[in-house]
Amino acid sequence: MSFLSAIRTPRARKLLGTAVGLVGLWAIVGFFLLPNLLRPIVERKLAESLHRPVKLRRLALNPFALSATLEGLDVRDRDGIRAFLTFERLYVNLEASSL
Repeated sequence: MSFLSAIRTPRARKLLGTAVGLVGLWAIVGFFLLPNLLRPIVERKLAESLHRPVKLRRLALNPFALSATLEGLDVRDRDGIRAFLTFERLYVNLEASSL
């Protein structure tokens, strides 16, 4: 039995369709849904832990590379007037092998 004839079976098509659907769902959730949900949480948690005002313009996640990019990170002094720490772009690799 060749690979092409094996993939033409109904069970193989169903498994392949399920796998493609799960990868697509992983991509949609990771690229589009999670960044919008996590950005305000990241801002709030950073502000709480640093005791300083924090603004984050954009959070981008790559679920396939397990990485995050923070764009426009602005941490102000405690008085909120002067910049304490700013990044135009901060890339974080979250893979276990990079740790």
